[in-house]
Amino acid sequence: MADRLETSTDLATTSDHKIVCAQIRWDEGEGAKVSRKITGWDIDGLKSKEKEEIYKKAQNEWKDKSSKRPVLNENSSGDDLQMEAEWIQRNFVNHLNRWCKKIKVCARSKRWWTAEISENRKILGLIKRARKKGEALQQQVKKQRSTLRKMIRQSKTETWRKFLTSATRDQVWQALRYTKPGGQQTTKALRSRSGEVAESWEEKAELIKEEAFPKPLMGVERKAQEVGGEMWKKITDEDIREALFNQSVQKAPGPDRLGFKVIRLLWGWDSQRIINIVKASFRLGVHPRVWKGAKGVVIPKPNKPDYRVAKAYRVITLLNCLGKVVEKVAANIMAEECEWRRLLHDGQFGCRKRRSAIDVVGRLMKRVAEAWGRGNTTAVLLMDVKGAFPHVAKGNLIKRMEEMGFEADLVRWVESFMEDRKVIMSMDGKEGDSMDVEMGVPQGSPVSPVLFVIYLSGLFGQVEEKEKECGSEGISFLMMWYGWWKVRIWGNAHNDWRDALRKRQYGHRRMPVSLTLKKWKQCCLLDEERIRNRR
Repeated sequence: MADRLETSTDLATTSDHKIVCAQIRWDEGEGAKVSRKITGWDIDGLKSKEKEEIYKKAQNEWKDKSSKRPVLNENSSGDDLQMEAEWIQRNFVNHLNRWCKKIKVCARSKRWWTAEISENRKILGLIKRARKKGEALQQQVKKQRSTLRKMIRQSKTETWRKFLTSATRDQVWQALRYTKPGGQQTTKALRSRSGEVAESWEEKAELIKEEAFPKPLMGVERKAQEVGGEMWKKITDEDIREALFNQSVQKAPGPDRLGFKVIRLLWGWDSQRIINIVKASFRLGVHPRVWKGAKGVVIPKPNKPDYRVAKAYRVITLLNCLGKVVEKVAANIMAEECEWRRLLHDGQFGCRKRRSAIDVVGRLMKRVAEAWGRGNTTAVLLMDVKGAFPHVAKGNLIKRMEEMGFEADLVRWVESFMEDRKVIMSMDGKEGDSMDVEMGVPQGSPVSPVLFVIYLSGLFGQVEEKEKECGSEGISFLMMWYGWWKVRIWGNAHNDWRDALRKRQYGHRRMPVSLTLKKWKQCCLLDEERIRNRR
């Protein structure tokens, strides 16, 4: 791919035209490997009626193998937990390789490709070879090629119509995305903040990694309590089952390729092993190392003006699905406790059940109307948290969870969950070496939104302490969701609302987050009817 185009003044021509020079890059950097072709296994095919006998043999063989290895119990140690997680991953992958058809996805994999098309493609190849030997005519080649192309067009049309007629509610929007043109296939050369150009695969991956997984902020150094906590005793078998079956089988698996269809298959064969490893993880406050590795897929953000900067790309983190079951259990427990004990601010709408953006708009309209009724002017300040999930500081989060009274074993698990994380960058069809992630919670984990809400919950009080200093009549935190933190401020008409908002902008310096000042928005909402009456 041509990374740079520039005109040359050194090379003379006989006309007024200039020579355009292009730099073409061949990416084969050290450490970059071609992505694995095997992306999973055909679980539906294994469970079909045609393979019922094979399915029973595979099930019996796994149960026989599993019976020779005892499940974890209340006396198991942290090392036992680590070895159990590694044993399940390694042995179940080998078991599926033995009994299940592998799914291989490549650049030519298409839904509309059928066995009939494959057969006609082979026939075309035979006729072409016969033509070279003088045993077939060119007209035969043209006729077979025309037949193959017609067959492909018909298969594409039938597949598209079948998809549209059987599309579910969510797939309707997926069909809309299919009609839009695809993005670029290769990542362009990137510019660092110092102006240096990253051209090789490794240099670009490092730049994107620094943007997506920043260095730790100056936060509180805090360690979780080493003993105590009985939260794990409250976890039921049904809680674990719901955490597994409430997650979509369409979610992409992590580096181990064990998706939720595979984990559900394992549950049907060996559910007690999954139940015990989940409970042991919380009892010991340990998230196994094998679940901390992730695959970071780099994709361009839509509608960005310049794709030569690292922030124009997003890293989608693909995590191990068995680890996601544990994370989902933790997320449900923390969310329920926050609601039951009313630990979150009343204005917190994001990441909470039975609260939506419609409720936010309703609250906004109500507060504006009330302020206008009292003859006040309503001022609004919208604040953006920079890179929300990647900027969560472990020490600050642990301190906040202890202040909110969470069980010690749950806090220890969160500490372990955030430590020693690694990511393998996947970009332009290649994978690099494992990189350390020193800060934040992974984007794509079920527990990350809840942890982020807890992390920022202590900031509401800090900001509201500034109320008198800003001269505001009242403050309402209306919505915060994932990467955005939105704050509404209702100012008194007798004060200069612009001065109040300007003072407010510098109140974030003591907060354990990084705010993007360029994205802050300020506006003043005025009652047009009252203004007309004054005239």
